[in-house]
Amino acid sequence: MKFPLGKVTVKDDALVFLALAGQDPAFFLDKHQAGDWGEEDPSRNDAALQKGEMLLSRYRTLWGWS
Repeated sequence: MKFPLGKVTVKDDALVFLALAGQDPAFFLDKHQAGDWGEEDPSRNDAALQKGEMLLSRYRTLWGWS
């Protein structure tokens, strides 16, 4: 764990795609909390982490949706 979680927001369409792909959101949340930002810019998130700003992550499901 790279940092404690604060407020977590998941877009509604992401929840639909996760359900269709049969994947648990917790899998991706664990990746996010470990500092694996998926397809987001790691340098932006690393800087935001240092400043206490919002972090973003984006991943692809097993079906290739992001």
